[in-house]
Amino acid sequence: MQYFLEYTIKKIRIMTEYPEELLTYAAQSGATACFFSPLELSVEEKLASFCVEPRCPNYGLSASCPPHVQGPSQFRKWCDESELGLALKIDVPAAVLHSEERLEVMRLLHEIVAGAEQLAARLHFPRSKGFAGGSCKQIFCK
Repeated sequence: MQYFLEYTIKKIRIMTEYPEELLTYAAQSGATACFFSPLELSVEEKLASFCVEPRCPNYGLSASCPPHVQGPSQFRKWCDESELGLALKIDVPAAVLHSEERLEVMRLLHEIVAGAEQLAARLHFPRSKGFAGGSCKQIFCK
């Protein structure tokens, strides 16, 4: 019982001491952010299937995309094992998302997510994982 109590106290301490730095990083990077419980996420199988049908032109070209990733079942496992999630958002007009400018926005989002993952690891969240949508091939490899 003592171990569980100490673990719970440590978990609460971590969650109250560090999040502000992650929110500040997001704001300074041009994003808004909020914390949530990973148990609240709904993991949809069909979203992963969009990589296959209709087939993404970048399918299989990146280590972080299908078929090289473990898919929704592994993501659910990570959510079950996680204490805290951080959602990041960049506000842009809808017209930007339907233009070539979206690639620059997606590049920025990927860079912010990667930076947040690294900062979280430095803040004693060593198993942190960052996820951003979109093909890195289109965003970074011209």
